[in-house]
Amino acid sequence: ISAAGIDSNLLRRFNKDYELDHGTMVPMYFINKYYTDYKLVHITYSILNDIELYKFGMAIQKTAKNLNKNTVIIASGDLSHRLTEDGPYEYSPQGAKFDKELIENLENGNVVNIFNMDKCMIEEAGECGIRSLYILLGDMEGNSIQGELLSYEGPFGVGYGVMKFKQEGENISNLDKLLKIKEESFNKKISNSNPYVKLARESLNYYFKNKRLMIASNDLPREMLEERHGVFVSLKKFGQLRGCIGTIFPTTDCVANEIIRNAIQAAIADPRFLEVTEDELVDIDISVDVLTNTIKAIKEELNPKIYGVIVSKGQNRGLLLPDLEGVDTVEEQLNIACQKGGINPNSDYNIEKFEVIRYKEGENNEI
Repeated sequence: ISAAGIDSNLLRRFNKDYELDHGTMVPMYFINKYYTDYKLVHITYSILNDIELYKFGMAIQKTAKNLNKNTVIIASGDLSHRLTEDGPYEYSPQGAKFDKELIENLENGNVVNIFNMDKCMIEEAGECGIRSLYILLGDMEGNSIQGELLSYEGPFGVGYGVMKFKQEGENISNLDKLLKIKEESFNKKISNSNPYVKLARESLNYYFKNKRLMIASNDLPREMLEERHGVFVSLKKFGQLRGCIGTIFPTTDCVANEIIRNAIQAAIADPRFLEVTEDELVDIDISVDVLTNTIKAIKEELNPKIYGVIVSKGQNRGLLLPDLEGVDTVEEQLNIACQKGGINPNSDYNIEKFEVIRYKEGENNEI
């Protein structure tokens, strides 16, 4: 696990204050009422995948044993932020479902079930604590565990749970099970995918292995080799955008080559993100949007769930794909497209609309 010490000099470079966040201060508030003779190691983790976080916990366990000191591991974070309609965050019925399922699995010490929880439910719940728990569970690798729920409440629409764990039998490993399940899940996702996203993933794999673009094979569906369209390739990691690059109009001789090119560009050339690394590919989900021909439109003819938009004024142009999370109105869609194109949304500008055929990894879409 790559690690770096954080001090005031480092934080100053990123315009951050040298202070502990509420994820540390809240549990310390209660601990300090009863116990103050201790040394604190505060760990902030980056966007590691679930298995890496589990291995991180195993590294902490090994270090604690080597120190030969009494050690307490605290995994801090909220549960769902979306429990109620009157809470500070948007309500989702998945919030209460997530909290209940996670707590039951922790009480029963079912580590495998926790790692198999539905990723869409986790994302919809708006939680911020499960990655800390992955580390804590890794710290208890080699033992069977049982959780005791001390309290649970959600008075402000946010779930707060307190739990302690008892470790029992030894020589019980979950890591091998987790690795096998992850591999099976990845292979199933790949095998169930359609030719469009399969080609995007093959393009990425080939590029990282050979450092050059692959050539489209002749056994692809005819329409991918004969038709020409603009194509957007989007990469997501743990539900968060990791890269997206596309072409409004075709720039190559066929859709297949458009996908091959734009998949690589999404991984290494999106200026909003660091370049994707090869070891991230297993955690990345791919979608491919094939654009239809654009037609001129007026505001009243738009629907952000059905149509994407292109706004233009002079040499400036901005595009936004349809059916994006958080974009629910025509006004939001146009404002974002104008912002992307450097266009004043209150000025006069041209509007074009288009539709897309969206292919997602793991979905065997009809072609």
